[in-house]
Amino acid sequence: MNKKPKVNTELRQWARGVSFTIAMGRRQVYTLISLHLSANREWNFVSPGLVGSRHRQMCSFVTSGHCLVDRGLVLAHVWSNKQLTKTGSSRIVSDLWQLTRAGELVIELLKESGIYEEVRTDLEAADKPMLRMG
Repeated sequence: MNKKPKVNTELRQWARGVSFTIAMGRRQVYTLISLHLSANREWNFVSPGLVGSRHRQMCSFVTSGHCLVDRGLVLAHVWSNKQLTKTGSSRIVSDLWQLTRAGELVIELLKESGIYEEVRTDLEAADKPMLRMG
């Protein structure tokens, strides 16, 4: 018997528009890559645990995160899981933000184009402490 794959309804809605283009803003690309890089890092409210959290493109993380959810690229368990919202303890980033299969495929496209590595380098550079001379 042929089992139908589960349909990502958000991606389907996005793809069924007038035309299907994978158009993402720079901040959304940075957020998606940061979530992918950060999957196994610890998150707490003192230290977000996101690779590149100090980067200027990450200043609208929540807004970009919602855009990625709306496109079906990310699942945001942080808002929907009551247990996660009640506990203030540290969590692994992938417990809170999970890339969907579509999100993983977009990551592969970003890797294929070389953008992933470029953004990864940029995000990691933002995490390094800035030395001040004076």
